[in-house]
Amino acid sequence: MSAPIQTEDRLILGLAQAEHDILSFASANNLSLDDLVDWAAKPETRRTLAGLCVLADAQTQLLLSRYRLVAATRLIGQATAEDETLSAEQVRKACVDLLKTELSRASSLGTEQQPEQDEAFDALAQALSVPEPDETLVQGD
Repeated sequence: MSAPIQTEDRLILGLAQAEHDILSFASANNLSLDDLVDWAAKPETRRTLAGLCVLADAQTQLLLSRYRLVAATRLIGQATAEDETLSAEQVRKACVDLLKTELSRASSLGTEQQPEQDEAFDALAQALSVPEPDETLVQGD
């Protein structure tokens, strides 16, 4: 039974590396598109992919936050006229930009949400889900 788990892990890793488009990804893994779609439609696959997307978004947010700190530091330097090559208008604009800087993202860090209450996670999971076939079409009445 370890073979299917290894295959699942290999497929997840391949998607996470994002080196292929869907057609070449299926081909590289010796899968038909139907087999790939069937795998992607499994609830455990959708949950894993949604979780990876949430992690990637968090990683992106952390990276942007680090650079935001650097940008704010430079902006403060401009606003306080530490850079003598700046004109008065540039300093004024830096001050305005600094005053407009919104830090609302940091306010959500203290909130604890269960995954089932996380709207972003739920929306991502919904976007990754494959709709069930219409029962009336399947029955062929």
